[in-house]
Amino acid sequence: MLVAASWPGQVATAPLPPAAAARVREEGARAPAPDLLERREQSMPAPGAGPKTAALSWSGQGCTAAQCHSGIEPIRDPDSEMFKRIIEIGRAAGDPDGCVACHGGDPRAEDVASAHRGAPARLAREGGPDAFFPDPASPWVNERTCGRCHAELVAAQWRSLMMTEAGKIQGTAWAFGSLEGYDHRWANYAVASLAERIGTPAYRAYMAAKAGAHPNVFVSSHEPLPDAPAGLGLRQLAEEPGRAAFTYIRNQCQRCHLGVRGRQARGDYRGMGCGACHVPYGNEGLYEGGDRAIPPDEPGHLLVHRIQATREATVERPAAAGAPAVRWSGIPVETCTTCHNRGKRIGVSYQGLMEAAWDTPYTEGGGGQLPLHTKHYIALSRDVHYQKGMLCQDCHTSGDVHGDGGLAGANLAAVEIECSDCHGTPARYPWELPLGWGDEDAPGAASGPPRGVARELPAHLERGTLYPQADGYLLTARGNPMPEVVRVGDRVLVHTAGGRDLWLDPLRRKADRGELSPAAEAAMVTTPRHLETMECYACHATWAPQCYGCHVKIDYSGGARSFDWVSAGRRHGTPAGRTARGENGFDTTIPGRVV
Repeated sequence: MLVAASWPGQVATAPLPPAAAARVREEGARAPAPDLLERREQSMPAPGAGPKTAALSWSGQGCTAAQCHSGIEPIRDPDSEMFKRIIEIGRAAGDPDGCVACHGGDPRAEDVASAHRGAPARLAREGGPDAFFPDPASPWVNERTCGRCHAELVAAQWRSLMMTEAGKIQGTAWAFGSLEGYDHRWANYAVASLAERIGTPAYRAYMAAKAGAHPNVFVSSHEPLPDAPAGLGLRQLAEEPGRAAFTYIRNQCQRCHLGVRGRQARGDYRGMGCGACHVPYGNEGLYEGGDRAIPPDEPGHLLVHRIQATREATVERPAAAGAPAVRWSGIPVETCTTCHNRGKRIGVSYQGLMEAAWDTPYTEGGGGQLPLHTKHYIALSRDVHYQKGMLCQDCHTSGDVHGDGGLAGANLAAVEIECSDCHGTPARYPWELPLGWGDEDAPGAASGPPRGVARELPAHLERGTLYPQADGYLLTARGNPMPEVVRVGDRVLVHTAGGRDLWLDPLRRKADRGELSPAAEAAMVTTPRHLETMECYACHATWAPQCYGCHVKIDYSGGARSFDWVSAGRRHGTPAGRTARGENGFDTTIPGRVV
């Protein structure tokens, strides 16, 4: 028996899928060591946990005919409002099972080629799919799919830092010779900010002031990233070696932006656009659902045909090969680490994993670990939030990940949460702090009236799981409510997307009850300047193994070439590439190879 860990956030004793097992045997190793897996999978419920999915019977017509996708999973629980709406749209277009609402295609066709072509005319006229979409979540088409219900978030995705990558571009350009100084001119695609940010009036006012204080970071528009040196331009490298940055950025840094599916390697399989986060993929990139039309041994497929999002959006991996069915909710940390395993390494650091030069610890069969994200890891200290079972989304807000419609050139500019938003300080509860505490533009404490709590949520946040507001929703440092974090008297209750309800005692409550440790007293009470001039994680960072950069060499000799992920994204933006499921077959290479 092998340890199967090819679906996100789970550990179960069962045979690996045939293709994965063959790969393990070929490399002379078994699956990653159990201790390492335990470190990676703490945040998810045990196999079989979670609410059960409502039963569903497909019509057996069109897409779900016996010879087609009869065994596919419903994209959401059949009792959910989202699924009911999909069925309603599909039936109006002649598809009783709703597949065309997202994928388009011809539900009345009798062969695969015809079924996977075009779209019902009525659907296209109403703003739905106007062609067959293999990947409806792709940003190049999702205005006609996800955007029919989530228009503001689909518009915001083009301004999010995970699409523009303006921070990585500026940082790399700086390291190669300050090509754009402190400005954030360039992004993967030309884009301008929306007229109004998504958020509360208080948030929009706060961000207007913040943007005014940092105009080189909160910009109104981005220019497209310049081309990599090629042709006669290669001769310029002798005089302007810094231009090699564009080769490095396009080949290495940008394979994780939302406009492409990115590198298809173990641990890196994902979708693009909304599907990069909201569609589950396993480490092996193999489909493990019930649809016989999807090859189970062909890497590059989603894990199951299901959306993962909030606590009520339950995902189930069916029982197979002796392994029990596995259910979870929320977006597993492993989904985030398909991208966040490089640069700051924040995803794998959160899990307590650090890159290693060796493939130890050895497995029970004597072999080394399989590579993950093309690297090997050792288990160190996990973040305390991870140990408590919290997912990335339990702290990060909708604006952090979807974007708010504005342009931000760095992580600190895009992220609106601060530790004090939940923990407060020894002198004040979170709701007693003014807006801006911990997010100051200069050393010193923010000033103003207490921020209080929220009694209502913006419309886009009401579409997620709604929890009882108790004494009010806590606010971020920038003024948006956190719908999963509520005040209950002088305590805080955090409802995690994974299904846990965690009680938190703010620092003020601990101080009043004499429960602060001597170290906490010294750091925050005896020396209050620490809180006024330093981030909490300046000290609370022992969990984060750091990478301080690489010695990069780019070899342009011998006709060496490498893949250009930015050009690949722009190829998706053409009529010919718009509906492509990924980048396979794209001839978007540039001179030079990073070694």
